[in-house]
Amino acid sequence: MFNLSVKNYCLWLLPALIAGCQTAATLDTVKLPSAAASAIKTVRIAAIEAPPLEVLPDLLETRMPNVAHEYNMVLPVTSQEAVYRSPGGILVAGKVGHGDSVETVDLSKNGGASAQAGQWTPTLELSSIAQAQLDAAQIQTELSPRTARLPIAAGERNANVGHWRDAVARWYAQNAPASVDRTDAADAVLEIGIGQYRIFEGQTSLQVLIKLIDSHSGQVLAKTGKKTLLTGDTAQALLYPEGERFKVLVRENGARLMAEAMQDIGLAPMRVSQLSEPQAEITVRR
Repeated sequence: MFNLSVKNYCLWLLPALIAGCQTAATLDTVKLPSAAASAIKTVRIAAIEAPPLEVLPDLLETRMPNVAHEYNMVLPVTSQEAVYRSPGGILVAGKVGHGDSVETVDLSKNGGASAQAGQWTPTLELSSIAQAQLDAAQIQTELSPRTARLPIAAGERNANVGHWRDAVARWYAQNAPASVDRTDAADAVLEIGIGQYRIFEGQTSLQVLIKLIDSHSGQVLAKTGKKTLLTGDTAQALLYPEGERFKVLVRENGARLMAEAMQDIGLAPMRVSQLSEPQAEITVRR
């Protein structure tokens, strides 16, 4: 008889393999003309809401070992797909069981426009990193305190990571700002998003996307994406007890990807060699 826990694992594995076949080739890069680059003296930095973290295999059996026993005994298992807040405030898309220790989050209510209390937002972290790098390049910056919404319907703001992946692609493709400030005095707006964002069998995928937009015309001046695949720690080691190891991983490697992305579009002269080496084994795929 086919073990249901194995069957359940395979059902999770298939979409992960399909998603893994997607490459950065689908993201076009637009470079900033040198004349435009020299004219940019002030930049407003806006974080785009991040999708929930995808974790495979699912952590439900780690949090509730009795669930694995119920699978093996071919008994009904009470669980649901949901976005939940893991320890440390990291939002994860996955299974939540009856009596689970994690708290589910309804993203359809506020659309992620502002982080709830205790919620960690990776794009806000990356925005602070971008601000420090631009300040070092003698470009004046202003940091938007709120995240801008992704173009995704309220009914799709759930644990289906495909919905979020499509929304990120739409945001990256649109020739218009997601963050609008009618009193904007900056020369340009730098929008920062996250594409691939997943822990799969001890491998962490992180993709940083940036778009530089003319704050007056609303036209996209430049855009690009950089990603990395980090191998080593398991999801449980990264996310527990408070997710600090995962946050450090995102900050350190996000800083490197941000520097590469801004160099790529011609916005900032900071070299990647100026950054400290992240404490992780890295395989970069561009």
